[in-house]
Amino acid sequence: MTNNTKAEQFGRLRATEYTDRAEAGRLLYERIAQQGLAFDLVIAIPRGGVEVAAPVAKELGCPLALITPRKLGAPGQEEVAIGAVGPDGSVILNDRLIAYLGINDEYIDRVRQRQVVEMERRKKEYPYILHVGSVKSKKLLLVDDGVATGYTLMAAIQSILRHEPAYLAVALPVGPPDVLETLSKSVDQMFCPLAPEDFQAVGTYYVDFGQTSDESVRRLLEAVNQCLPRPGFFA
Repeated sequence: MTNNTKAEQFGRLRATEYTDRAEAGRLLYERIAQQGLAFDLVIAIPRGGVEVAAPVAKELGCPLALITPRKLGAPGQEEVAIGAVGPDGSVILNDRLIAYLGINDEYIDRVRQRQVVEMERRKKEYPYILHVGSVKSKKLLLVDDGVATGYTLMAAIQSILRHEPAYLAVALPVGPPDVLETLSKSVDQMFCPLAPEDFQAVGTYYVDFGQTSDESVRRLLEAVNQCLPRPGFFA
């Protein structure tokens, strides 16, 4: 993909917190609208990413689909990413961290299999799962509620890029500048209004960062998609 990212797209938001994910989505839409971009499809990473993506997709008049990569967590520290598995089963690993922590291949395979099972559960649980083979030559916007290490998001990006979309942009409410710069090299456009140098956890930049339920995911997907034609994007 051609990298058209501009440095000034990072960190232009003065506020240090979002009220909730819905507000973050509305602010992201305003940033995207300023660029005058049009998309064929908005893609969200569940669960929290759906709350951000729903107002974006609604304002853009686009269908909203899900892609379900999963983080691979370190032993005893599942919040620490040692990599991620994509919806096609492909794996991205943080080799340096794995070596530092002394993690063996048996553990990696075990946690990968567990996350593959969870991805399959989500495919059955949620409507509007993305059929990645449908994105060829389409203009896509990938959305999550924030990024920390970037491994889960990169797994989604790589899965999508294998199917040759015409254009892939990523929109995130918050993330660390170094991770955003790395991710931006793989996509056509990166939107991230809040990029603090002293980045902490994603949730610290929201007043309300409660867990998103499966029911909320289904409700938001239906609210966006029920009045739109089904263009063949869904599995």
